Amino acid sequence: NGFMTVVNARAEMYQSNKVSAVFTTTACVLDRLNNRATTAAPVRLARGTVDITGIGGEWDGKASQVTIRSNVQMVITGGKP
Repeated sequence: NGFMTVVNARAEMYQSNKVSAVFTTTACVLDRLNNRATTAAPVRLARGTVDITGIGGEWDGKASQVTIRSNVQMVITGGKP
């Protein structure tokens, strides 16, 4: 049916043939037919100097969109004061 459970999932988003962001979670359900994933587990989205973590979320590969559901924290590093 196109659905599979993935453990230690990692989705890389590309821009100009380079990895621009990485979404990771310990477990998710992947819908291969629609290029989507959903999870209730802890998630992390890392993009450059921005690191966002939280609990639960969705990844939409067609729209290149990530949604983090709760306990969201964002840390920005390496910026000028």
